[in-house]
Amino acid sequence: MSTVFADRIRRAKDLNRRSGAILREARKGPITVVTEGAEPVVMQRRDIAARDALTRSWLLRLEPLIEHLQGRARAITREFSWVGDLQRLNRRRFADELVGRFGTAARRGDFEAFEQWLYEWEVASEVDREMARRPVERPDPLPLGQPPPTFELVFANSKAEKSWVVAASPDASKSSAGASTRSARSSACGSSSRATP
Repeated sequence: MSTVFADRIRRAKDLNRRSGAILREARKGPITVVTEGAEPVVMQRRDIAARDALTRSWLLRLEPLIEHLQGRARAITREFSWVGDLQRLNRRRFADELVGRFGTAARRGDFEAFEQWLYEWEVASEVDREMARRPVERPDPLPLGQPPPTFELVFANSKAEKSWVVAASPDASKSSAGASTRSARSSACGSSSRATP
């Protein structure tokens, strides 16, 4: 016969003759016990059986969620309804990590870390939901008719004793030109006074 445990098959009547040896085998790995006219029975350690039962239970809970994330089903169970609140990028990350996290938990037989991972994503979904409800804040526009601010940049050359003014508005250019004219006049007056004996 073909079983999931391959060739580890024993007959029920063998239990009467060498039960001790069969039990030792069952502690090392599962054994299928067959009886004529009846369904086969599996003998295995209790902790392994508990882990397998827990894995099957989680798989049944996650199956609708996986189908929903893959687009094969629109409905989602109430237990994982918070997944719908995740933003698009977070939802993709959650879907990418889900299978790997579940596989690790199933191999180790430890679903506490998996439950903690799900809880952290549920908290993230609450943050995403609150962010989606907030209005988008936009900067206040300038009042109509108000000109933009002007900037004046002055570059001086100490050797030539001259200055160049770059202005963003005509008013700034006029004021700078006036300043340059006054500077030139004062320089001329200074030269005249020095030339007088």
